[in-house]
Amino acid sequence: LKHYAGYESETNRMASNFAFSAFDLLDTFLVPYAMGFKDGRAVGSMCAYDSINNVSSCADKWLLTSMVKEYWRRNDTYTMSDCFAVDNEFTAKHRVSSYAAATAQSVKAGTDWCMGKAYVESNGIADAIKQGLMTEEDVNIALSRTLSVRMRLGMFDSTPTSASAFRRYGKEYINTAASKQAAEEAAAQGAVLLRNEDNALPLNPSTLPSIAIVGPHAVSQRALLGDFYADAFCPGNSTPGQRAEQCVPTVGSSITALLRGHGAAAVRVEAGVPIMGTNETGIAAAVAAVQASTTAILALGYSNKDVEREGADHNFTTLPTGQLALANAVIAAAEAQNSTVVMLLINAGQIATDNLAKQPAAVIECFYPAFGAPALARQIFGLENRWGRLPYTICKNHHLCNLALISLAGPSSICFHHTCCLVANAQVPSDR
Repeated sequence: LKHYAGYESETNRMASNFAFSAFDLLDTFLVPYAMGFKDGRAVGSMCAYDSINNVSSCADKWLLTSMVKEYWRRNDTYTMSDCFAVDNEFTAKHRVSSYAAATAQSVKAGTDWCMGKAYVESNGIADAIKQGLMTEEDVNIALSRTLSVRMRLGMFDSTPTSASAFRRYGKEYINTAASKQAAEEAAAQGAVLLRNEDNALPLNPSTLPSIAIVGPHAVSQRALLGDFYADAFCPGNSTPGQRAEQCVPTVGSSITALLRGHGAAAVRVEAGVPIMGTNETGIAAAVAAVQASTTAILALGYSNKDVEREGADHNFTTLPTGQLALANAVIAAAEAQNSTVVMLLINAGQIATDNLAKQPAAVIECFYPAFGAPALARQIFGLENRWGRLPYTICKNHHLCNLALISLAGPSSICFHHTCCLVANAQVPSDR
């Protein structure tokens, strides 16, 4: 379970420090972890880079031991740090004066495994014991937790068993039919139907005369993988350090393949604009494709390369400038001929679309579907009905959402009042 806990920001994540009340922690931020440990029976967690009330997550004994092992009664679990989170106590946050001190406080708090250099390469364990900051017994406790998990996985068994599959996990498991099915299943269950005016969806693949699939995500491949796709690449690439994306099915190709199996619908695919930037020279071709079709699919959104990724939050919630121009042009062209527009949003962080000149008939939040574009195509045409739910609130364009707690007539009578306030001088940069 990651990132434990209260990890609210990627930007400046190494030094982030959040002031949370005990109520907020127990009522909101720790609830998913309680469910994961108690109901899901997770065996481990990754402590985060952040600090809560001036205590680093990886050095917080209350968080790692009191809550997990005592309050939730999961003393059979282990905790590992995020990459260099323990090291950062010394090198970034400067809360301690050495790797040894950073190591000691983390081990004693319950961080059993350091993903970084503090414990071993920087001699944190050895120096902490020499300096009397912790004991060998503290190390043995941490070691027993990590080794017990490996033992339960059968990784020390002399005779291979079904439980020791990780000892022989090879490349034959990459890009299998089962893994493709799992990827598509995740995309299908993760997609959220945000709008469906007048039952615009599902489209009928057998009676659809023609369709235009436009937008940068109609043709994107690597961008569909989102961030952290080290294990989602195409086999056969022989260049070290590079990953090919040619095997990732696009939204355009997935819809085209589906329609070929259901009739002779004419399909036109145009990118129109790049994901970022102000090059709008392709909008005319995209509009022409829409004008020649009875239905339009708008595939828009973000990418981890240009907008949002590990270590950087996106600082705007609108469609980038070029995509907004494309969307307005496509929706206007479709409205002029009374044709349907379905908008697909490909992203991680929320996208506000209230600044569109007119809303499309249907909107689907797809997140980053990775290899799951074929499943999205089946959702659009009603061959699957696996919709999920949003994990966050989508606020209006250039607004911040505030949740004010208002007390009414006594300590046990409360209500939530949802307000939005305009962000002062909020502007989307011209290249976005």
